[in-house]
Amino acid sequence: MEVGTPTALAAEGAAALGKAEGAAATTGTGTFFISVLLFVGFLVVVLGIQRIPIMANWATYRMNPFYLMMAPFLKPGEDPRTNFQFASDNYSEVLKIYMDKAIALLMTPVYQVFEVLSSSITSAVNGVAGVRALLSNLFRSFQSMVDIFMRRFGMVGSKLVDTFRNLFQAMERTWGVAVSSVYAALSTIHAMKNIISLMVTIASTILIVLVVLVFFFFFSLWPLMPLIILGGMMVTNLSETLQIETGAGGAIRSLTCFDPATPVILADGSTRPIVDISPGLVLEGGAVVEGSLHFQQRCDVYSLYGVVVAGSHLVYDGDTPLFVADHPEARPCGTRDAVICLLTSTRRIPIQTPAGTLLSFADWEELDSDDEPSLQAWYENVYATLNGTVSSKEFSQEEAGVSGSASVDTEFGWKRMDEIRPGEKVRDESGALTRVTCCVTLGKGARSAVPMGDGYATIGCWKHQEGRWDLIEHHAFHEPRSVETSWYHLFTESGTFVVKGVFGVFRDFSDLGPDLPRTYADTLAALRRQPSVLHRKTTPLESHVVSESLLRIDPAGPSRDC
Repeated sequence: MEVGTPTALAAEGAAALGKAEGAAATTGTGTFFISVLLFVGFLVVVLGIQRIPIMANWATYRMNPFYLMMAPFLKPGEDPRTNFQFASDNYSEVLKIYMDKAIALLMTPVYQVFEVLSSSITSAVNGVAGVRALLSNLFRSFQSMVDIFMRRFGMVGSKLVDTFRNLFQAMERTWGVAVSSVYAALSTIHAMKNIISLMVTIASTILIVLVVLVFFFFFSLWPLMPLIILGGMMVTNLSETLQIETGAGGAIRSLTCFDPATPVILADGSTRPIVDISPGLVLEGGAVVEGSLHFQQRCDVYSLYGVVVAGSHLVYDGDTPLFVADHPEARPCGTRDAVICLLTSTRRIPIQTPAGTLLSFADWEELDSDDEPSLQAWYENVYATLNGTVSSKEFSQEEAGVSGSASVDTEFGWKRMDEIRPGEKVRDESGALTRVTCCVTLGKGARSAVPMGDGYATIGCWKHQEGRWDLIEHHAFHEPRSVETSWYHLFTESGTFVVKGVFGVFRDFSDLGPDLPRTYADTLAALRRQPSVLHRKTTPLESHVVSESLLRIDPAGPSRDC
């Protein structure tokens, strides 16, 4: 390439330009480094000048970004940390402060929301508290009015109770006067009967003397014969009248019991006074004693072949039952204040006469346990008598009994059933006191029963509930279960007594109380309808002995002693 040509000139120009650019680049780099050095120098100078006041007020300058980067050069001399540790710790603390501020800034709306919710909840709680206070004030006002009403109602009720108590006491006094009058009338009648009997005896004696005199002095006294015959007829009629009044038709058949000394024949042939017979003993003919009844009640008694027994007691003449008072050989024998009866498995009581013969008497229950029609009729009769309505419900024939642990309401408070004795007074259906006339001991055994206060009562007990009388099994609160314990029962003058427990008003062991004698004729009729009554319950030999003994007359005549 020649010098001076266009091409040569262009090449020279390009080379010159490249050299110029290289020189410029070298100059720019140097300028940058110089600037940095100058800036660093400036900083060093500034720091050197401001280092002491900055270090003295480091808490104020530590968060400044400029001084934050210069922290390694601003460490106080007394700080034991290295410059790097000082700067690193300062950076961490400043970063934490910035983070806390950022979080606080971000959480400010959340806190505001929570404040609003808290304020709303507080307002709601205050509203509920206000409503509660309002309701509380309303309730207090209502309670105050109710208290006033209840106080006045209580005062009225108290006055009514006092009025009814006074009325009841007046009725009790009236009843006492009436009962006293009845007893006085009965005593008067009894005294008059005794006087008339004495007069009849005297008249009979006089007539006998006159007859003897007429026999010896017939020709002298024959004009007096009409008067003697007329007097004899009058005495005979009067005697018959008295016999009717004291015989079967007019007897006070309140009890079916024996004199306590009456000998009962045991299975081994020996005898024991009936007062000493207890449940579990086996009697003649295999009869097992199921219960004993000890009465303390005055009872008219008869002597039948020397056996002192109540006139209303049933005796068997062969297959035929009849009342003792209706027996041709029975004679009135006065009264007894204490008499005994038994319950047996065969419904028979074998009694030995003073002559050594055997008499078969009915026990207290009389009706055989397998005579279901008669027992059902008895239940229906009792139900109708007590309630005035008819019931044909079936029943289990469980014997009525109350456990010894059950409590009975007495005049001195609650007392265990097994501690009650005849003559004590207990509360009856009306709350009045009534005398216990008999304690029944049924012995120990398993019976179907329900809880009753402190003890149990069998489902065969009559109890007053829901306005009616019925067996417990027909209106029991609890499911009956088998309970094995010692069982007892009572007789009372009113026919009822109270046992602790729900609806604890019970009928006594008679079921009917004073109305019991009304059933005697029906019971006798039911027994006479049964075929072969005696033979079904005794051995042929025993039946023969009983039949023979009832018809046997001792040569000296039957005993009339009581």
